[in-house]
Amino acid sequence: DFLGHHCVATVNKTDPRFNRIFIHFDGWEKGGWDFWTTPDSELIAPIGTTESMEMPLDPPMGYLEGGKENFVWQTYLEETMSEPVPRSSFTQRSFFETDSGA
Repeated sequence: DFLGHHCVATVNKTDPRFNRIFIHFDGWEKGGWDFWTTPDSELIAPIGTTESMEMPLDPPMGYLEGGKENFVWQTYLEETMSEPVPRSSFTQRSFFETDSGA
């Protein structure tokens, strides 16, 4: 959740020395909203989290003509030749998740 939005983002860099990752919001200019955070941050969550919580996900700017409801993670990953960050990489429970571990 960043300013009330749940956005598609990419881990662009990692810094193991300080246990941090650099997040870039897909579809936005580099540098504008990008930020460093740690894997236990409540600002990040694995793919599928918003869907499982029935929360809207903002697709990358300019990616979809048909609206938010047409965004499909698997299609996006294939089209961008990306791989999701494994759920096991998220070291703390995100505020998106429920007590059942969704």
